[in-house]
Amino acid sequence: MPLPKETTTKENILYRLNELKKQDPDPRGGKMFSYVFYANKEIEEVGKEAYNAFMQENGIAPTTFTALKNMENEVVSIASSLLNGDADVVGNLTSGGTESLLLVVKTARDFARTTKPEIIKPEIIVPITVHSSLFKGGIYFDVKIIVVPVDSITFKVDINAVRNAITANTIMLVGSTPNYSQGTIDDIESLGSIALENNLLLHVDACMGGIVLPIIKEIGYPVPPFDFKVKGVTSISVDLHKFAYTPKGCSVLLWKNKELRKHQYFACNEWTGYALVNPTMTSTKPGGSIAAAWAVMNFLGMEGYKKLMGDTMIAVDKMINGINEIEHLKVLGKPEATLISFTSEKYNIHKICDELTELGWTVTPQLAIDNVPASIHLTVTYGNIYQVDNFIEDLKKAVKTTSSFSLKSISESITISTAKKLIENLSPENLEKLLALAGVKKGGNAPKKLALISNLMESMPKEVVKAMLLDFFSDLFSSSQELKK
Repeated sequence: MPLPKETTTKENILYRLNELKKQDPDPRGGKMFSYVFYANKEIEEVGKEAYNAFMQENGIAPTTFTALKNMENEVVSIASSLLNGDADVVGNLTSGGTESLLLVVKTARDFARTTKPEIIKPEIIVPITVHSSLFKGGIYFDVKIIVVPVDSITFKVDINAVRNAITANTIMLVGSTPNYSQGTIDDIESLGSIALENNLLLHVDACMGGIVLPIIKEIGYPVPPFDFKVKGVTSISVDLHKFAYTPKGCSVLLWKNKELRKHQYFACNEWTGYALVNPTMTSTKPGGSIAAAWAVMNFLGMEGYKKLMGDTMIAVDKMINGINEIEHLKVLGKPEATLISFTSEKYNIHKICDELTELGWTVTPQLAIDNVPASIHLTVTYGNIYQVDNFIEDLKKAVKTTSSFSLKSISESITISTAKKLIENLSPENLEKLLALAGVKKGGNAPKKLALISNLMESMPKEVVKAMLLDFFSDLFSSSQELKK
């Protein structure tokens, strides 16, 4: 598609944008339990106006754009205060949880190079429920990620497995508060003790819970120790564009002290341009994201967040009870914040997920892995609280529809059998045939119903699934793709 030869009107562009927007689900309607964190129109407007006010400013230059630097320092200080940081705790804003976790891996590796130069092949120990960004960081920075199991009932990291996994190459432990998939909190105190005993770093991934947990503790919910009060914790990541309800593009990465954080930074004076120091992965830091985070957090304050979190937790409890009351459905573990997953021992959970999608809900299917069953994930935000009753009623309908199917229909069994034969010779042609079996056309979008492809992926070797996903996404983001009208 060539660049248009002529300019067009602002009205025409906005009209076309609104038409394109109709292709996607409504992030403000309360029916999305994934991807978006919407509270209400007023909070959105505060973030939008602050973002627009600093849309042209660039956080790459804190000595030039001092307002952005000051706002970043204030936001980091607020996050540190919520997480019991002392005067030595420092941090920076990043573009999101993934960048924060990538920087955690990079920093741990570089700190080890300085303090433990004998380690040639560094390792980080993580529970299987840890966020995928840690695996990405391992690949990007050539650090081996050692995966340990979680308890099959609580879905918290197996502490004994962590102890047994430590080697002379271990540089860091990681725990989640809460983990994304089941919403349970790892035993950070035990991890802290192990880290201290073995002279290891300990990162707490609180991207989902770093704002929620301190607030709900203030209003009386039980919250296990997880922050800088726990001895051994050396860093914490907290996403603001999640439950702080700031516009997307803002997370906080906190370090126990400057000595650790300096290994996060990148400095360069080897080129012909200006001497450069980057605290994060990218050079450019959108000023809008920084200003919007500052504005929303100051706008809401503790009073505002207590209201949001309190109402959300009531909705979470109602959701858990509603799911558990449906025959043959079960919430996994005991969710301790705002994340829920549920499964079924009788029905195909992926078919239930498809039926919910058909009824207009956005939920996330989670594949079975090791001792963790396949499930449906729900991230419950303030924007969802008015839809809980409707969701439970539609979930009952989805279960009733699914109950008329066997766990795997005859046609699916045949499809999976065919897929296994294709896997024996995974040529590009057979890879394309595998995608076709799953209902994915070459260069097309994924089918709306994902039960078949989910069942296929659970029956295949992990490397084959990765090949399928990479091939599909490679075609999805292609210059030949056209805007749909």
